[in-house]
Amino acid sequence: MTEIKKILVVRVGRAGDMVMIIPALNALLKAFPEAEIHLMTTGEGRRVMKGYHPRLTRMWLYHRKFLKNLLLKWKLVRELRAQHYTSVYVFETNPHYHRLLAGTA
Repeated sequence: MTEIKKILVVRVGRAGDMVMIIPALNALLKAFPEAEIHLMTTGEGRRVMKGYHPRLTRMWLYHRKFLKNLLLKWKLVRELRAQHYTSVYVFETNPHYHRLLAGTA
């Protein structure tokens, strides 16, 4: 039995930021037709991307506010690592996200 490939895409931004990654998402969907795509984003990003594509199967919420982030960050990291992603695409320039997601794929 072949395991389904899972790809995590990270864009933690507002509506316009989410619209800007649509060409990249389309490219990933085309390049990996068998893969399941997950997205780590904010609540606003989730609203924008809801119903975007049937293979975008999960959205992980990330809070940019320091206190909420502090409380939930490590729980989220544990859950992301448990997914065993094939690849992670980070559309953020802040190196914080690269450190946060180390060991996720």
